[in-house]
Amino acid sequence: MKKYFVLVTLIFCVSVLPASAVQLSLNPQTMNVNVGDSFTIDLIASQLGSDIIADFDIDVLYDASQASFSDYTLGTSLGDVSLFEALDLSNGEVNAGAIDLAEVSLLTDPELTTLQSGLNEILLASLTFDCIALGTSLIEIDGSDPLLTYKVGGAGGSQLAVTLGNPVQLSQTPEPGTLLLLVLGIGMVGGARVYRNRLPRKR
Repeated sequence: MKKYFVLVTLIFCVSVLPASAVQLSLNPQTMNVNVGDSFTIDLIASQLGSDIIADFDIDVLYDASQASFSDYTLGTSLGDVSLFEALDLSNGEVNAGAIDLAEVSLLTDPELTTLQSGLNEILLASLTFDCIALGTSLIEIDGSDPLLTYKVGGAGGSQLAVTLGNPVQLSQTPEPGTLLLLVLGIGMVGGARVYRNRLPRKR
């Protein structure tokens, strides 16, 4: 009886748990931008193997004190939204520092296989930001809850296992003009001190 119970449990686990994984990552991994610059981060799915992606719901986090979210566009590997091959269910920026991206394909599994087969990675979405302040920060997929903050669906309504890549390391630097003014300002302060020290002192 015990052997049958173990066997049934194993069969249940194999049939219910996702057998393969897809990696979600943001590219490029490092960015150095100037204040006032507009820049784009791509949300990529890779390591698909023989799997296809039929839907996804992914939250992306960023530091709203250093970057301002401006827009997003979805890729076409799940179908073209403008041709009603897929539905854009994204909420966009749900609050400062959090973006919700979601899409469901309306194509059949064979059509998705044709779109995605042979690809090492597919573009799920591109996010555009503006750099608004100096400093360093991260842009990352919210990994706090795999049921709520990131999930990827496959063929036949299956749920794919997901691994998350490293966050984007974002460094904001002064514009060249700002840097030049800073250097000139420091030089003038230093020159004023030297000039003052050379003046004869009153007795």
